[in-house]
Amino acid sequence: MDAECITEIQRVLPELDDDNLEALVGHLAFVVGVKEKKHLAFLEFDDMQNHLTRIQCRQIIEAFKPKGCSQPCTAPSPSLAAAPSPSLAAAPSPSLAEAPSSSLAEAAVPSTYLETQRSWIENFTIPWEKMPATLLKSISKQERANPPDRRAMVRIVVDSMRQHCSNPNRATCAAVAKMIALKHPLTFTDRTVDGVQIGIGYYSLINQLKTRVEHLNRGSTSDRIRKPRTTQDGHVTKAVRCKMDSYGCVNWQPNILPEGETAETLEEKRKNLKAIFESVGPRAAEWPATEKCMDVTYIYQRHIINSCPAPSISEIKDQWPLLFTPRGLCSHFKTLTGIDIRNRLGEVLQNKGKRIISYFEKQPYKQPDIQRLLKEINDATSAVQKQTGIAAILLLMKHFLESEESIFILADACATSTSIEGDIDIPITPRVVMLGNTLLTSTRWMVTIEGKVVCVLEEQLTFSDALSAFFSTFYVFNIEYQEPASATLEFIQRFLVRINPEEGTKCSSKTGVSRKTGAIVKRKGISLLCAYIEMSLLVSEPSKSLLSCHVY
Repeated sequence: MDAECITEIQRVLPELDDDNLEALVGHLAFVVGVKEKKHLAFLEFDDMQNHLTRIQCRQIIEAFKPKGCSQPCTAPSPSLAAAPSPSLAAAPSPSLAEAPSSSLAEAAVPSTYLETQRSWIENFTIPWEKMPATLLKSISKQERANPPDRRAMVRIVVDSMRQHCSNPNRATCAAVAKMIALKHPLTFTDRTVDGVQIGIGYYSLINQLKTRVEHLNRGSTSDRIRKPRTTQDGHVTKAVRCKMDSYGCVNWQPNILPEGETAETLEEKRKNLKAIFESVGPRAAEWPATEKCMDVTYIYQRHIINSCPAPSISEIKDQWPLLFTPRGLCSHFKTLTGIDIRNRLGEVLQNKGKRIISYFEKQPYKQPDIQRLLKEINDATSAVQKQTGIAAILLLMKHFLESEESIFILADACATSTSIEGDIDIPITPRVVMLGNTLLTSTRWMVTIEGKVVCVLEEQLTFSDALSAFFSTFYVFNIEYQEPASATLEFIQRFLVRINPEEGTKCSSKTGVSRKTGAIVKRKGISLLCAYIEMSLLVSEPSKSLLSCHVY
């Protein structure tokens, strides 16, 4: 896509931030096939709906439609996500949801056009013949590349890429990184000492390639895709629903009703579920028949949660009280992301929790806070020492210089949900209430959102159950990570829960409070992710220091 196209898009949507602009430009260039300004006239709603809001899509279509065309721009048939009524009365039938839309762009643009756009990256070959001899030797022995050799490879590859495109975007860097990792996985992929692949396996390589590209283009304004934003009030208002809401999800907004169901039958099931909860209480969530009914009404739950403007947590709880139980949250999370978070966290907190503690114990230089916490763990009773999950999370927060209060609230062991709401100033973002004398000795837990206790865990449940319910709320209710705990939460997401999208983040904050000085500083989202990869390798290789970690 030429620079004129990008300038025109910025003119129509000046509020679009750099990350969203880059993602949109990459999608239009490599997937849709936009090369020059005249191709923008053939864009349809479906070409942009995953990257822009409905209004922004209409703005683009209206701005570039051919002159003399009086046909108004229209969106696809309304779906459950767009229905304004919480009663789901306007939900479409399955036939409407499956109805294909017309494709003006496909008819107007030759089929070979998209192939031309992708030609250079599809035909691109890694210049292995130019690589250092020591790197080729590591490849032949299937050993991990040394840091100097890997940096030399990145420089050679980027130079070769820039012969085709002066400023390859992140999507292109990802394609090349994937190519390298698939060719020689044992040499270049991100892996633990046990050989377990971390995330997508080549995230650190994507960052290296893109960083090198930006470094070479640092003095050239003509080669940059990202341009300064201009807005009337100096800031951009976040859309009610954006790509971040569906971050990490595989079933964020289904649009086909279950077989044999209608809007009326789903509403009737919702009323029955609410009546059961009012009669029996939270334990009804454990009944197989209730769980099955919650699964059937999943599409209705997502319709309510994803509606615009977003409903409050109290409004959702009033309509779906069984959703606010450990079983309800974790089951919804499993359908939403494809991950059984309860079983996964139960296993990894015990196994990887010990590795995390062992890593910090073996470090020669420890932060004072980490030293005090390790002493508290070692001096504790055997029952407390079994709480490896709590200890591991607390150590991670100390390592990332994040306050315990950004995730946990300590309360008296005998406190009730009513007393907690009345006596404690509860933040809006999710928290885990730890009932006990200290965080390490807590034995009962609650989850809060928007200043209210929304989930009370029974006494027989464990900390991993509490952490599962707490973490699920961010995805179930489209909540961003709170910036003061964003590093720890992203570590939990990627290393423990193993949700590893190739792009994006669950924290959109552009600024944050410096953990060292307390000043307001620009937040670097990519470095936060690098910290996750770094810690992942460190936890797996306790003998290595920060400076010897194979992440650049």
